[in-house]
Amino acid sequence: MRYVLLLFLGLAAFAGGWTLWESPYDNAETPDQRQTVNDSGYAMQGVVGVGQTFMPRVTPLARLDVQVKNRADVRPGLFRLWKWAGSPAATRKAQPLFEDVVDLTGRDTYQQRSFFPNLAVEVGAAYYMEFTRPTGNGYYLAGAKGDRELYPDGTLYINDYPRAGKDLWFRTFTTPKGAPRRPVLHASDPALPWTPPGQPGPTVTRADYLEIITQAAGYARRYTTATDKKYAYSSATYDAVLYRVTKDEQYAKNVALILRNAALWRAANPTEHVGFGWMEYPASAYLCVRESPSLIAEDHAVIRNLLLDSARLHWQHREHGAMNRSLGSAVTYLLASRLFPDAPEAKTWAAYADEVWNEFWVARDTDEDSGHYHYLGWRYILEYAMLSGKDEQVWADPGFKALVERHFLHFSPLGADAGYGDALGWAVEWPTAIWLFEKAGTKWRDGKYPWLARRIFAYHRDHLRDEKLWMAIYQDTISFAFAYFDADETVAPVQPAPPAPFLAARQEREDAAWSPTKTEPLGFSFTPTASPLTRLEVKARSADPAPIAVKLWQWRKDYAATIAEPPLYQDTFTCGAEYAVISFTPFLHLERGATYYLEFQRAGTAFELAGTKAAVKGATIRYKDRAAPGGLWFRTYALSPTGSVVTTRREATLLPTEQRQMGWFKFGAEMIPEKLILRSGYNSNDFFASFNLLSGYGHGHVELGALCQLTAGGAVVLHANDYRDDAQAQDESMPVVKRYSGGVLGEPCTHATVSHFTDYQRATVAHADWRDAHGWGVNQQRRFLFVKNRFLLVRDRVAFPGPMLAAAGPVWHGYDVARTTGAHWFDLYWREPRGLAWKYKNPEQYALLYLLPKPNTQIDAWKEPTYSAQYTSPPYVIAQKWSGSATADTVRWFDSLLIPHGKERRGEELADAVTVLYDDGIAVAVQLRLGEETWLVVDNPQGKRLTVKGLDTDAAYLLARVQPGQPDYLLAHRATTVKWGKLAKSWGTAVTVEMGAE
Repeated sequence: MRYVLLLFLGLAAFAGGWTLWESPYDNAETPDQRQTVNDSGYAMQGVVGVGQTFMPRVTPLARLDVQVKNRADVRPGLFRLWKWAGSPAATRKAQPLFEDVVDLTGRDTYQQRSFFPNLAVEVGAAYYMEFTRPTGNGYYLAGAKGDRELYPDGTLYINDYPRAGKDLWFRTFTTPKGAPRRPVLHASDPALPWTPPGQPGPTVTRADYLEIITQAAGYARRYTTATDKKYAYSSATYDAVLYRVTKDEQYAKNVALILRNAALWRAANPTEHVGFGWMEYPASAYLCVRESPSLIAEDHAVIRNLLLDSARLHWQHREHGAMNRSLGSAVTYLLASRLFPDAPEAKTWAAYADEVWNEFWVARDTDEDSGHYHYLGWRYILEYAMLSGKDEQVWADPGFKALVERHFLHFSPLGADAGYGDALGWAVEWPTAIWLFEKAGTKWRDGKYPWLARRIFAYHRDHLRDEKLWMAIYQDTISFAFAYFDADETVAPVQPAPPAPFLAARQEREDAAWSPTKTEPLGFSFTPTASPLTRLEVKARSADPAPIAVKLWQWRKDYAATIAEPPLYQDTFTCGAEYAVISFTPFLHLERGATYYLEFQRAGTAFELAGTKAAVKGATIRYKDRAAPGGLWFRTYALSPTGSVVTTRREATLLPTEQRQMGWFKFGAEMIPEKLILRSGYNSNDFFASFNLLSGYGHGHVELGALCQLTAGGAVVLHANDYRDDAQAQDESMPVVKRYSGGVLGEPCTHATVSHFTDYQRATVAHADWRDAHGWGVNQQRRFLFVKNRFLLVRDRVAFPGPMLAAAGPVWHGYDVARTTGAHWFDLYWREPRGLAWKYKNPEQYALLYLLPKPNTQIDAWKEPTYSAQYTSPPYVIAQKWSGSATADTVRWFDSLLIPHGKERRGEELADAVTVLYDDGIAVAVQLRLGEETWLVVDNPQGKRLTVKGLDTDAAYLLARVQPGQPDYLLAHRATTVKWGKLAKSWGTAVTVEMGAE
């Protein structure tokens, strides 16, 4: 198929790479020696290293670069430098002049590593650099094959033997000279046209899935007569499906012809490799037609030999572990053993298939973190469960349901999952997701799953720019057949609702009045039925308008123990002579099954609260420790859990190379954070963003805290980088820490912890924490303040563990940048989203990126030419950098504000509407005007009192909105005081509240 060819052409075209913040000197060093041809790779064997002599022509030697390539074994290497003593063995007898660790985190692609000896050298003398790994496991260093002498002043050594004419890729530099050159931003061409989507197409039904198969079958029939028969094996399935649907024998005859042609190709190419997924299509086709009377004995014999020979050929390449390749192999051998149980290997094949399935089933997870490979694995999981007869067991299992739900949550309201990790651009993986969610809807009778399946289909149908829909599929067309068979149209699609308050614990009888005594406050204990508590209502009356105090605690063993703790919530209210509903708006995560205690008190005159003296289940009137039967009239409200979320997955540890006989990863028992999903709602126009909380899982990248996708206004605006750019840690929109020298290397961090997460009705606040993914022990935190359908503030904290020469800061990638920019703001967009070879229509939408100015930092923006050959990668790089000599006291904060907007508002207009009210390097307060709304966002990690420019608050974080003619909105966390303009609130204890959300 032409799309497979395009993929490999793209891979071939994308050679080379780039390195962010290469040196602490801003790349102002003067070049000296270099050999920069990379057409080979050299690996050490055992503990003996790969070395290279070279001859510096200037002194000092300030910097030395090489390129390393590592097959996903993150244990560090060792770099050492000596003055040459005539042979590697003689040279190593002396103490090295310089040594450093070699960072081998990252993926299986050449990556630049720079070392900074700052060493006085003898000009014209030979020096020797050597690379080893103490564990004895090799890694590759880039170099030249040696067809001609490229570096006459040095020699490559492998296992201490010289390799004539061969040299490593390396560069040396001496001290900086002159000022560093800053990159120049060449913005996108504003004259290039947008292609907005037209009117939505008709309602999606399962018949649309069958139509995809029908169209693919029309194309695939060329293999009934094709001269090139190599891809015939994958082309018989479509007519086989049509045969299963219609029982038209012509389809069965077509299948036999196509598989015969596949057998002819196999006979002519008996040793060509058979991949782990090779058997899936031809064996599934044969499964559909083997009972057809149109197949003669010779057809059965030819097909049998084709499938058995292919299964035998793949056997030596089989793998273990819960990942796509091994699961594909399991499907291969399940099919082979079921179709041909009399084959001598059938029992062995079946046993292997069960072993691999059990490796997945024990964890109910795979070891991968890739938008592409997840759905490749999903197809095999669904097929295996179906073909093995395990469907009922699998779909009844709670752990499996949690896995399906996790992937449901990944999808933006457009109907697309992000291409994070190894992926192929925008929205490439979609047919298997449709099958997964159609089947989930059928099995669980839940309309949200077919709603998403059909939203996915409709997005591709309505947004593809040039291609026919059936052609815009990479490799999982077969999933449409299964989606057709598994969809149940009696399960009506239901779009999920955004978070909304719902009535929870309550008591609504009001046949009595309760009052405090002269010496005892009026108390009331109750057991909540849902969490979080977002609103609490009582009915009160009083002839005295003086304020009444209300406090809320979690009940302890007795009254004294309860009130000895600070209250969870405290406020005052007033009421009139007639009963009225009094509302309080604490936002509290309540403990399941616990009892909570509400107390009302006013010195002097009495007041009454409505209620009943009848016994109330789970509730009690209290006068200190004295309990009375009955209860207050009260209502509590909770928030539906359909908004933002932190998804979790099974923890997995990458095994050392020598322990990978049964897979690459070992699963642990712990469930760890996987993705942060920031969701405003489920309408296609709703603001949505997702961020990765993993690093270095299977087919994943070094992308802790990285943006996966950002959509708003019905458009995708920002997206993760592409499969082919996985060499560097700065290829994603993420916070970067770059170590140059110093520090102590430890274990790389593979996942974040979430120290704070709360999804409110109008906002989400989350804090993700990790040590840097390269293992230098730098503590990082990414804080998210997400105002639904408005904006997102991303705060990055970097805390160094000790002395280290380093750089740090947020890096953002965009596909397009508007021509009008500011010193610290940029308007980003994606005019023409692409996935693999396919272009998508996209509404004209933007996101203003506003980087708050920080002392001792610089902001650079440029179009990185390395990406020019790969049009699914975002070529624009915007980076805010601090660099210097860090100590154990060095902590740096960075702030990135993202404001999505349509074409009716210009980026400069929005940028002018942003005002930084306060920034002390830790706490920050920003005011912004969005139309008639004025918003305030405060993040105050230390909870200190901020008093500046009309603002007075001690809230740990604060979001507020004022708008003429509308109720104020206020979200405050751990606050006793909020004063901003006319908005003024205070509480007797530090509270969390959300007011005006409805």
